[in-house]
Amino acid sequence: MKLRINPITQAIAIAATGSLLSAGQVLAQSSPVLEEVMVTATKRQESVQDIPISVGVVTGEMMETFSIGDITDIQNFVPGLQVQETFGGTAIRVRGLGSGITNLAFDSSVPIYIDDVYSGRSNTALSAMLDPARVEVARGPQGALFGKSTTAGAISITSARPTQEFEAQLKLGAEFEYGGYTASGYVSGPLSDNVRARAAVFFDDLDGWTENRVTGEDDGGKETAAARVSFEIDSGENTTWYAKFETGTKDGEGRNSQPVSGTVFPPVGPFLGFIANQDAEIAAGTLEFNADDVRGVSTGFPREDFSEYEWNNITLSVESEFAGHTVKVIANHNEYENTYFLDVDGYAAQVLNTYISDEYESDSLELRFLSPTDQMFEYIGGIWYQTTNVETQQFSPFGTAAPIPVKGNALPYPTGAIRRYDRDADAYSVYGQLTFNMSDKFRAILDLRYTDEDQDSNASTRNVAWQTLDNWETPTLDPRGGVGEYTFTQNRSDDSFDPSLRLQYNITDDAMVYAVYARGSK
Repeated sequence: MKLRINPITQAIAIAATGSLLSAGQVLAQSSPVLEEVMVTATKRQESVQDIPISVGVVTGEMMETFSIGDITDIQNFVPGLQVQETFGGTAIRVRGLGSGITNLAFDSSVPIYIDDVYSGRSNTALSAMLDPARVEVARGPQGALFGKSTTAGAISITSARPTQEFEAQLKLGAEFEYGGYTASGYVSGPLSDNVRARAAVFFDDLDGWTENRVTGEDDGGKETAAARVSFEIDSGENTTWYAKFETGTKDGEGRNSQPVSGTVFPPVGPFLGFIANQDAEIAAGTLEFNADDVRGVSTGFPREDFSEYEWNNITLSVESEFAGHTVKVIANHNEYENTYFLDVDGYAAQVLNTYISDEYESDSLELRFLSPTDQMFEYIGGIWYQTTNVETQQFSPFGTAAPIPVKGNALPYPTGAIRRYDRDADAYSVYGQLTFNMSDKFRAILDLRYTDEDQDSNASTRNVAWQTLDNWETPTLDPRGGVGEYTFTQNRSDDSFDPSLRLQYNITDDAMVYAVYARGSK
């Protein structure tokens, strides 16, 4: 039995893994035993102590021990990593560097790689932690070996693979203070002499933990349902096929953000004429500004803040060895839809709301060659191609038409504007690495990558209006607004050349120093 306590929940999780360990036994087993941690940040499987890259690693065993549930928990174990869920997206930074958080059209400067597959969309992090085997955070520019847009770093997540022996686990958790449950587990093992399979699931249904005195509900509840099935097939002695199929949803009700100081709006009093569904304390103008678990914020719509995220991911790969060389081919299809409806004014009435969504779809293919190791000269070479489509839209209450009065409501529901952005991109890159092992202690590593990308995009804004209060999801064209405010199209072609040079010297078997020059592009 394991006791899990964090600022949000207090839960008891029971793990059925063949034996039950008390908290004391877990601590006793975590006594100083230094195990070798293997990583793939260099495209090869190597010990983290042997590679000249600043990498933070969180293993599957650590995630199990500390009940790490999502990408935001990883930052507590990797120095220099910051992850924050914000309006409509997820902001990821390494060493304080990353992309802006207010424009969903931007690709992240800290992209995520799941089983060697690139995703420039930081929202992919919302679905990346289903049954992982390892998370690696490479700090600093990684353009040469990882690829484009890795100017601040890269996060590589490796899924747990099917096992040679039968394994199974079931974990159940209960939220006693606020209400809810979590459940996760996997089954893994051989189906035949040359076929192995693994199935993993995760569910949670957690009630909110922030009391909203305006709505009378608890904000911050969430529901997650995710499943993955993967297969490994041995084709001969030197070839292995891998297939992964994953799907899931993650929904949130209400938000936990609240004003902790006075907003740009005056006290509640001047707005009493159109404030509805408020208790006496808020109506009296005593709205508190404390960072606690009570908030007085509302959208003023029939639907409060919510988020919806759905994803599907398919990966197929084959790895084969011949004459000491390794050839690997990776194909992937990834897609998600993400929607937020937000109160952005931090006020108890409908003043400023926004509806934000983004849809992402990508298909990629990579071919990689790796030479034998323990040679004077070692090399890696590869070709990568990806095609993507990104569609984002946001509702803004600021349109060019005047508000439309709504009968029976003191506050007219205004017209506004829908801003849409669509981008199609095709990118390819050619990369290589040459390692010169000058001696047992000293080596030099040169990486080069050339990337070319073509992007076609268009953006537009059009006026919209709500005719009734219950169709907030489907605003109609404002009958008085006419055509949209603007339409913008552009084609852009970029190419980049990203090198890196690493010099490594092994002082002893357990200590080494290295110097790095690296460049990334975005």
